[in-house]
Amino acid sequence: MFDGREHYTLSAPHVINLFSFSKAYGMMGWRVGYLAYHTGSENADILSQIIKVQDTIPICPPQLSQRLAVAALGAGKSWVTDQVSKLDGNRQLVRRALADSLGDDCVFGGEGAIYLWAKLPTSASRDWDVAAWLVQNHGVTLIPGSSCGSPGFIRAAFANISPIACEQAAYRLHHGLSLLASQAISFPSNH
Repeated sequence: MFDGREHYTLSAPHVINLFSFSKAYGMMGWRVGYLAYHTGSENADILSQIIKVQDTIPICPPQLSQRLAVAALGAGKSWVTDQVSKLDGNRQLVRRALADSLGDDCVFGGEGAIYLWAKLPTSASRDWDVAAWLVQNHGVTLIPGSSCGSPGFIRAAFANISPIACEQAAYRLHHGLSLLASQAISFPSNH
């Protein structure tokens, strides 16, 4: 979490919490998660019900993913806090590139994730075309919002990149989006 925010989870007899190592430990793509639930006497049967569901899943994470997850748990909260603090500089660079080119009111998220959302200008709202154009002409890779259920937006990740490389990418991102925002670039309409 950034900007002094804290994450809280609910704990009660009727609550089952599902977690992913992707966000909590920066293990995107490793596909490891876990669940936690209240173990009081009122939930005596819940484990058998969970096992029924789990038993129908024909695959499991590779052993390497499982071992990394155990190591992440062993490293503890201080390791996670240190890693998150290292990401904040990248987050600020990408946020500034998006806000300075599209407007601060067009940038969303990033408080507890490793990416930011930006609303594209109406004149360039075809997010797939914008993403392809940014890759081809500015060497910046973004996720089109349509692939995440948010057409007209782009998703810009700021993790897994060195601060120097992020600064260079943010500069290229700002340049490309500034061209779009000034309507110097347009895409043919869909027919």
